[in-house]
Amino acid sequence: MGGAGYNKSGRGARIEQISRDVRVYVVGGGSEEILSDLAVREEIKNLHDTQRAAQKEGAKI
Repeated sequence: MGGAGYNKSGRGARIEQISRDVRVYVVGGGSEEILSDLAVREEIKNLHDTQRAAQKEGAKI
């Protein structure tokens, strides 16, 4: 589609509208990749904390 993909009228109007609508779903406050990485690291940390607590209580994981 080339440049026609981002025109506000004509053949690319629908694609331009979709690209504007999709921006609503972007996580604000930083790059999505950075925030995703942070979320995964926090979940892994929480999992390790839970495993340690369970091992102290004698549970086998």
